[in-house]
Amino acid sequence: MIDLIILACLISAPDQCRHYTAGQGETIHACQAQAMVTAALWSSQHPAYEIRRIVCAGHGEDA
Repeated sequence: MIDLIILACLISAPDQCRHYTAGQGETIHACQAQAMVTAALWSSQHPAYEIRRIVCAGHGEDA
């Protein structure tokens, strides 16, 4: 499994950032194909955060 990992920071406190697993795909290509749509949906559901980075990585790997 490949995880879609979003690094997001609070807009009100930009130094407070966290990694969020926003989805999974069977392959790296499937993850990449859905990354922008999934990130846009995640962003709309978390308006207090700014996305800094989006990564597709193997389950359990560092982003």
